[in-house]
Amino acid sequence: MTADASAVGLEEQEANFVAPPRNSAAPSPVALSRIGLDISLARWLLFAQRSGSIPMPFLIILVFWLTVIFVGFGLLAPRDGTALATLFICAVSLAGAVFLILELDRPFEGLLRVSVAPLSDALGQLGR
Repeated sequence: MTADASAVGLEEQEANFVAPPRNSAAPSPVALSRIGLDISLARWLLFAQRSGSIPMPFLIILVFWLTVIFVGFGLLAPRDGTALATLFICAVSLAGAVFLILELDRPFEGLLRVSVAPLSDALGQLGR
């Protein structure tokens, strides 16, 4: 097969993919196939994100490491109100950070959720 023959075959394939719109109000078949592809990719993404991506051994090591750090700070800090307040604020801050990481790891569960309404609206628009 020559380079000219393969170029002609490529042009024919591209011509098959680009279809002229029937009228200005109706979307082209190419646009509809792209929307369908986007929605199918979004559905696969929803399916893939049902389980968390943060492994449990990592969480155990992280919590152990943070515990060791705060026990060390607690033992070495003076016994006054300022040091205790600082340790408490830092502990709450790190606990909040770990909580947010775990919440954002599963966007469709928990307190912070991503709405599935846009995907439902898009499916409804395709059904027309």
